[in-house]
Amino acid sequence: MPRKRRRTYAGIQPPELPSAASSSDPAPLGDTATYQQQILSGWQCIGQTANDVLFDHVRCQHSNLSQSQLRLLQISDARFETCDMSQADWEKAHLQRVELDGCRTVGLKLIAAQLDNCVFVGCQGELAIFWQSECRDVRFEECQLREANFEGADLRNVVFSRCDLQGADFRQANLENCDLRGSKLDGVHIGIKELQGAIIDPTQLLQLAGLLGLDVRPPDADDE
Repeated sequence: MPRKRRRTYAGIQPPELPSAASSSDPAPLGDTATYQQQILSGWQCIGQTANDVLFDHVRCQHSNLSQSQLRLLQISDARFETCDMSQADWEKAHLQRVELDGCRTVGLKLIAAQLDNCVFVGCQGELAIFWQSECRDVRFEECQLREANFEGADLRNVVFSRCDLQGADFRQANLENCDLRGSKLDGVHIGIKELQGAIIDPTQLLQLAGLLGLDVRPPDADDE
């Protein structure tokens, strides 16, 4: 059976991944640990702590990195498939050409992180935190992001496609050319300043008008 081709996204560079034949057992997680040209499957790193870890040209499948604390983490050319990253703390991480597919990212902390050419697809990311993070060519597709926090984040040109953003916090974020069309925005925390330059659809316009305290009525609605 031919191998299924991964979907590509316009404007986003896909990761260069190792071949299926390069699967190997990973070294223990620790400071300055490096994982290159590997396929990691079923890896268990729950609650582990390390600094300056590098993932380079890696596929990680069905692994558990929940509650891990990986400060200054660097991930380049990597794909994570159905992995658990819930409650992980990856402060000041740098992700470049990274895909997360079907991952559990509930409460994941990417604070002051840099995300370049990253795609999140079908991820469960309620309460995830992206404070002060810089996003360049990033796409969230069909992700659960209820009450996620993007406060102070640079979200210019980011795409949220068919995501659940109910209750998400966008205060002080830069949403210039950020595409929110098709996503649920009920109860988001956002102001007029943050909305400047954002791309929304007509249905969302009515939702946001109510959040901004505007009373939208049809012409002559109150005429007697």
